[in-house]
Formats: sequence, structure tokens, C-alpha cells
Amino acid sequence: MGPYEKIGPTFERLRAWAAPRGLTGPLAVGVAVYLDDMSTTPAANLRTQAAISVPDDIVGDDEVHVRTLPAGRYVALRHNGPYVRLSESYAALYAWLEAGGGTRGEGPIVEVYLNDPHMTAPADLETEIRLPLA
Repeated sequence: MGPYEKIGPTFERLRAWAAPRGLTGPLAVGVAVYLDDMSTTPAANLRTQAAISVPDDIVGDDEVHVRTLPAGRYVALRHNGPYVRLSESYAALYAWLEAGGGTRGEGPIVEVYLNDPHMTAPADLETEIRLPLA
């Protein structure tokens, strides 16, 4: 719970859980699932899920839950560069929607982190923003 840009410590807790289980490394993809609309929800009440991709046989525990992202139609935009500039890519994505590119569907926005911020310079980070379409 809280401002979306404050998700970093939650990812660090997830990484600490995943590392001893062999779930980190090049095949592990970080994912953030944004459950609320930040234009209508107070920052303190925003809900986010920090996630990583895992094999099908992984089970969660009291601290970490295994879930499957909902299937559906999404528009995806690849952001190249530091996370602090993601708002520019979101602006471009919403401009595309407003210009008639598509209609926003139900469901959360998903960010897929295509490389590891611990091992990648901010300028070289790649993030895929997935927005559900109707």
C-alpha cells in the first residue's frame, strides 16, 4: 500500500525470499501489478503487487503468494531508460488511447522489468508497460 514509486523495498523483500529458492537470475522477470487508478485513488491507498516469474511448480507460503496474471488483450509499450522517466512513456501510451488507438479495458496495469536493475545501468533499463484493452 502506498505511492507506486515506493515499491522498491517490497521488491527487495521478494528478492530476499526468492534468492535462496533459486528463483533469481536471468530467467526471473520482475513484474509490478498496479491495482488502482492513481488519478482517482489517494496515494496512501494505492495497492501494488511486486512479483517475479516462477516455474509452475512453485508454491507460496505465509509471506509470498503465487498468482497468475489475467489473460486478455493488452497494448504494450517498451520504455527504455530509468524508472524515474516511466511517466513519459505512460503519457505517450495514454495519448495513443485518446487519439483513438484503443479503449482502456478492465484490469490492472502491469510493468514487466526486462532486465535486472541491480546489474543494469539506469539508462539501459528496459520496461514493458502493459495496459488492458477492451
